[in-house]
Amino acid sequence: MFESLSKIRKSISAIFDRLGRKEIRLIQDNELKKWLSELDLLEKIKDRKLVCAYCDRVITWENLAGLVAESGEYKPFCRDHELIGMGHHEP
Repeated sequence: MFESLSKIRKSISAIFDRLGRKEIRLIQDNELKKWLSELDLLEKIKDRKLVCAYCDRVITWENLAGLVAESGEYKPFCRDHELIGMGHHEP
């Protein structure tokens, strides 16, 4: 279920390169829920009211790959259907 940290970092790097971003920040799982709560995203994930910034799929704990900062807000993206490293979802 869990991928290695280096594989995740490589995959996220591919997405950020495609978007023209060079900085990647990683956060440990034990701090993630606190940070998401501070961003008012934790309840949205629990209530299934948060969607992927790239494909509009519902974000869950199982498919949350990361967040990208755009225009002063954090947008989540998922890891479904090879988004990571491929740059798109298959329909």
